[in-house]
Amino acid sequence: MIWKNKPVYYVHWVRLWMNHPQAHPYEPFEPAPVQDLIRQLQSALNEWRSFDAGPAGEVARQDCLTFPGLNRKKFKADTFSAIFAEIGRYLEQGWVTETLVKSLEKLSHLADPESFNKGFTPDGLKPETRRMADLITRVLGECRRVVHKMDQVCLEYVKNQSDHKLAMRGLMTHTESLNQLWRALQDPQSGPRIVETVGSHYQAALIDEFQDTDPIQADIFIRLFMDHPKPRCFLIGDPKQAIYGFRGADI
Repeated sequence: MIWKNKPVYYVHWVRLWMNHPQAHPYEPFEPAPVQDLIRQLQSALNEWRSFDAGPAGEVARQDCLTFPGLNRKKFKADTFSAIFAEIGRYLEQGWVTETLVKSLEKLSHLADPESFNKGFTPDGLKPETRRMADLITRVLGECRRVVHKMDQVCLEYVKNQSDHKLAMRGLMTHTESLNQLWRALQDPQSGPRIVETVGSHYQAALIDEFQDTDPIQADIFIRLFMDHPKPRCFLIGDPKQAIYGFRGADI
């Protein structure tokens, strides 16, 4: 087992947080694109776990504690003690925690020349210690690949579920209403009709707080009021007051 608990474990806490006693998770899904990555991560974890539980792991730990060339400002003895204690919990319980990942990241710096005092290099460590650093670097790489892919898969899953639920209820988000209008304006048949209809109702447009306009909104205004022999759009704004850069505003 890689993670501490399955999603159902957290339902109770989510219900309390949402103040919604009927909250429940969606039907579980198997992210097939992630399964191979998870198997690779599990393989890396097993290899490192076998190494750390054996004599070579003990040699590497002692080397970390006693090697004179390590920068002790970065690698204090109590830091190693805490790291090895966290590793011991993993070996006993078999699940990955955020604290464990941070501990492994710390140990992976054993391969970094900047972690050593002047005149020392990683080559001065015992072979077992260098092997430990290599295994940990592999584990961290596999972890990052799994997390990155899971982010992609989960975001796509949430979007699909959201679109489905909204469609079932006949609802539309503000963002989707803008996207639909933008797509309609790009269409060679519907676009000119929309521009003509809007133009027949409004002689000009004054757009306040234009610094917070995102690219989709800006293109809509351009197509409706500015892409015209006589532009009919007035923009009012101050770039210094822009607050919506996180949603794409860059004007």
